[in-house]
Amino acid sequence: MLALAVVLSALWLAWRASVVQRELTDTREQAVAAEKALKASEWRQLQEHAYRMSVHSSHARYAASDPLWAAASHLPVLGRNFSAVTTVADAMDYVAQSAVSPLAQSRTITTVKRADRSVGDILVSLGEDKDVIVDAAKV
Repeated sequence: MLALAVVLSALWLAWRASVVQRELTDTREQAVAAEKALKASEWRQLQEHAYRMSVHSSHARYAASDPLWAAASHLPVLGRNFSAVTTVADAMDYVAQSAVSPLAQSRTITTVKRADRSVGDILVSLGEDKDVIVDAAKV
């Protein structure tokens, strides 16, 4: 009976790991696409990619917060991997929710390019009379 529980737990964790991997990969792809849309000043594309990034990062975070996953993070040797993946999923979701989504939902973005075109400043007007300056490398 114990062997069956161990096998089922291992299968569950393997399935959850594949979900987390897929969702983090999709999150990264959407982040790259959002960056390209931002650089090309494609506003609607930026909003679409930010939304998709947010959805994928949330799915990854949810999959990596499973109770069995949390328990596995305390295992000797293998536990570090589960813990690290949880940290990455949490960080990616935090960036998507706290940085990329608000940027895409802001009313205006103005990119000011310097003569060398290697570094720019992005002025983001978030509404409510709040301005935030975000440095962007290689705009």
